[in-house]
Amino acid sequence: MSITARELAFLAADARLRLEKLALPEPAVKICITALQRMEQLLAHPPRVAIMGEVNSGKTSVADLLLGSSVLPASVVSNTHVPISISYSESLTLDAVTQQGRQRLTDAQTDGLPAGHQLKRIEIGLPEERLHTFEILDTPSGYQPDANQRDAHIFICCTLPARPWTESQRALRSAPPPLRSSHHLRIRPQQPPSA
Repeated sequence: MSITARELAFLAADARLRLEKLALPEPAVKICITALQRMEQLLAHPPRVAIMGEVNSGKTSVADLLLGSSVLPASVVSNTHVPISISYSESLTLDAVTQQGRQRLTDAQTDGLPAGHQLKRIEIGLPEERLHTFEILDTPSGYQPDANQRDAHIFICCTLPARPWTESQRALRSAPPPLRSSHHLRIRPQQPPSA
């Protein structure tokens, strides 16, 4: 039997509330209450998987594989130019995040933002069950994770086997972001057989 993050968060909250009701003055109890609060915070949001790599290295295809469907544009012409964050939502949502804040986009607004708004990130909400267990951050080429904002918990670096690593890929691989609980995985998709 597998327990979900939501169930663990509920159990941590229940244990914390029971300890708080006891009102024991021991420092160890206060430390446990603080630890349980931190666990609740961590379990409230699923881990974010950042998919990184150079242009046309298969980042969006990996994101679609994780989602189990084609959601993002993956053609050579439609490259990702800003980070795209994908998370669970009861219904399909599309938000543009700029320096001026978040703006919910409708079908009529998807062609452009008002003048003077510089796009920082796109946030997509999907009613996809898989997104209860993880979120996805599809990144543009040359994207550098922000350790202060903790962009992600898991990093997947995509590269093509026929293309040697660029200096930016080598630098990213040799100096992963200083996160406490990150995992680094290098994916090399297989080349299609030559005709």
